[in-house]
Amino acid sequence: MKKLKFSRLLVLFLAIAIPIFITYNFWVYDFKLNWLPISWQESKFILALVQYVTPILFCIAWIYFFWVLATLIADSIDLMNKESSFISVHYLFFFGVNTLVLFYIFLIPLITPVVAILAYSSMIFKGLTSRVSYDDLDEGTRTSVRIITFWAAIPAIFCSILIIPESLQISLEIWNDFWLNYVDDLFFFIKALGVALSIGATVLIYKRGVQETEHGKKVEKIKATPGLILSEFLIVLFILFLNYQNIEFVEVLYYLSPIFSGFTFVINIVKGRKSMEGDYGNPLGIAVWFAFMITILLFRRYEFLRIWSIIISAILFTIYFIAFLNHPTHEKKSN
Repeated sequence: MKKLKFSRLLVLFLAIAIPIFITYNFWVYDFKLNWLPISWQESKFILALVQYVTPILFCIAWIYFFWVLATLIADSIDLMNKESSFISVHYLFFFGVNTLVLFYIFLIPLITPVVAILAYSSMIFKGLTSRVSYDDLDEGTRTSVRIITFWAAIPAIFCSILIIPESLQISLEIWNDFWLNYVDDLFFFIKALGVALSIGATVLIYKRGVQETEHGKKVEKIKATPGLILSEFLIVLFILFLNYQNIEFVEVLYYLSPIFSGFTFVINIVKGRKSMEGDYGNPLGIAVWFAFMITILLFRRYEFLRIWSIIISAILFTIYFIAFLNHPTHEKKSN
């Protein structure tokens, strides 16, 4: 039986988690369409559209989105891991967790109406051109396809217009509630995770060196064992315990992260695991690594910078990932 890759599991998780999150918002959040006329606000038809039809349409849109782009997203994750071998996968995971948290709690309500419109337009267009290439059609038929696509996507467009002001309000409320109540918890978790992952990366470097010495040849990659992953998990719990118990020794442990991460970064570069000229995304990768260092060394000292440290690191990781979404390797595979 073929082992399912982490990248595929992540895409599957998002394809399930996002519709659940959308459904939860629509069932729990009290939508107030104050921008509509009073008669519309009290209309049972409009209320049914908002409470039932819209979440169903949006959930289908996200499922379709991941169904169409699942391979591209998963392959981009794998490619990012492969092409960024001079940066430990531990650090990519570190920033990936940060980015996913912000994406999940803030951006989903905001971008879902846009995703719905694009998804249904794509769905209808693909259905109309499934048996013939759009480029092979004459101009009149192309116009008809565009018109049909637009009118078929009207329900998604209408539902999106209905709740766009509320979507913005939901995002702002979740954003404010999160930063007020949970940003410190996220920041402490990120710091603890940074220490655990940097130690884990150093262990992998050591194991690779031992295997190269024993076998007398270069070892490209050493996979983390279940025991190492469990150890990292326990380290995170231990550091969080020290932090919430206000035990000062935790400050000493926080310094382990930049020490170990700097060591593994230098070792990976020196050993030439990837050529700096030929490694796609290296400049951005280095920026991601330095953002990690800055987060641990500087921003942890100033509470007012915590929000910005998390936001900036998430933006850097997003740019880095988008670069791999547009990697030439995808075009070679499709040809």
